Amino acid sequence: MTRARLLLALSAAAIAIAALGATPYGSAALQSVAKVAVYAKNAGKIGGIGASRKPKAGKLFPLGKGGRFPASVLPKGGTRGPAGPEGARGPRDPPARRARRA
Repeated sequence: MTRARLLLALSAAAIAIAALGATPYGSAALQSVAKVAVYAKNAGKIGGIGASRKPKAGKLFPLGKGGRFPASVLPKGGTRGPAGPEGARGPRDPPARRARRA
């Protein structure tokens, strides 16, 4: 008896789906759902910051295979420049006051 009910329920569901697919209401419902499901609205962002395939200011850039940025993205010649000349000294601080003990 349960197998017969299962078959009846499946056939009724198939008829209902076919009837909705043939009407304009069924196709309109599918089109509005499909537009949202095909592309999520925030799929291109991480924490509100967009990603980029080319290095750009204010955009995330993907890491390479080794988990590091590609050499083409890093500044040439390293990250530190040569040391410059030492600057002039500033004025001396006034001597500290000694606390009086009572």
